[in-house]
Amino acid sequence: MSEFFEEAVARRPDTVSAHSYVAAGHGVRLRIAGRRFAREVTPSLAHLLSSGPAPARALSIDMWDQEETGVTATITGDRGGEEAFSFLTASADDRFVAEERNVTMSWLDRHVCRIVGCAASAGGLYVDQRARPFTRLMSIWLNDRGVQLVHSGLVAWQGRGVLFVGMSGAGKSTSSIACLRGGFDYLGDDFVGLEEAPDGTHTGHGIYASCLLTPAHLARFPDLAAHALAPHHAHEDKSLVYLSRLFPDRMERRVAIAVMALPRVVDSDETTFRPASKVEALLALAPTSVMFLPGATPRALDKLGRLVERVPCYWLELGRDVDRIPDTVRAMVEIAGAT
Repeated sequence: MSEFFEEAVARRPDTVSAHSYVAAGHGVRLRIAGRRFAREVTPSLAHLLSSGPAPARALSIDMWDQEETGVTATITGDRGGEEAFSFLTASADDRFVAEERNVTMSWLDRHVCRIVGCAASAGGLYVDQRARPFTRLMSIWLNDRGVQLVHSGLVAWQGRGVLFVGMSGAGKSTSSIACLRGGFDYLGDDFVGLEEAPDGTHTGHGIYASCLLTPAHLARFPDLAAHALAPHHAHEDKSLVYLSRLFPDRMERRVAIAVMALPRVVDSDETTFRPASKVEALLALAPTSVMFLPGATPRALDKLGRLVERVPCYWLELGRDVDRIPDTVRAMVEIAGAT
């Protein structure tokens, strides 16, 4: 794969771009051979751009577009149909982890901190790959450094982080985006990094400055609909919005987590909140965070348990009027701070 990448760079140097980022406090160097590939994946990482040199132990990500460069590596191309999710395999010693999907293939070498891979065509990328590029292999690399990716939304009000947790469809994206539109800082609506300090406090890290919106979301947020990008595949039902382009001053990289909210939709115009038990909060957070992401260990569940024990937890009952959500969340943050 490394040789293929170097060949793609040599064959089409005019298409090569290089980018430096800081993700969850760690350096990431990204090189892409393929102009469209870069246009598809870099906007989601724009808020992480770094002007300084990357640290020595930074993660290197080298990707190329087979169609644009003319350099071809074997991609199986038949992993269970169009809607198949990614397949992960690992070497016996866990040093190498491969991720394969119908349109992409990439490898992580955990010892040398490098990902190298390719796409058959940037125009065939799935919408989640454009919104959250390199998620699974990056999650393994970050987990090795004490940062666990969790399936949650995260916003901040006056430096206090609100973590939205729950199964898919609970309202994490609705809550996160409503708060962003209502003046909150944004760190994510689907996957964010979680880091525990020696003193027991927890920091949330923003990784992706993008969101995926269903038709129902677009109806709730018509101001975002005009900026939504359609998916490349007919079976995909979500559109992509690069939020850093619309709210550049509200993209935040890290925040201390002060409160956990369990959103759920109710039959009311008003949005309200009430206390949630620690068990309810852990059941809302743990299943998708531990079971759906690679590299999870029993220690991952332990970390989530300690977070739940430390911060106040509330049910956030979402009413039909999404513009009322931010005021309710602000009130929840104030109550949590007082207790």
